[in-house]
Amino acid sequence: MTKGKAEKLICEELSRLMKLHMGKGPEVIKCNIVKDCVLVRKQGILTPSEQILARSEQGSQLIKEARQEIMGLVRNEFEDVITRTLGCRVLSLHTDIDVRRDERVEVFILDKAVGFEE
Repeated sequence: MTKGKAEKLICEELSRLMKLHMGKGPEVIKCNIVKDCVLVRKQGILTPSEQILARSEQGSQLIKEARQEIMGLVRNEFEDVITRTLGCRVLSLHTDIDVRRDERVEVFILDKAVGFEE
């Protein structure tokens, strides 16, 4: 598999999981595989209800906490996408959401660098 195909597949699968578990997939998703890391940036992720909550600081904090809790419960499914696509084990997943910018970043750390076909 080429790097571009792997990145596209990861984007499609992570979007599908987000829609399933969060009720809405990202409007824009980008994936970049760099050695032993997979970097994913998702934009336009908030639901209409969350967009209303995001107008206040307390609401933004609630969104962040709820999304982190949900991710903690379903993270294995997200990690499985990476493992199935790349054939590498995920050692750790680091994620954060910026409610004000309506985006989320995920960094998957792998057990080895990924090699691709030319």
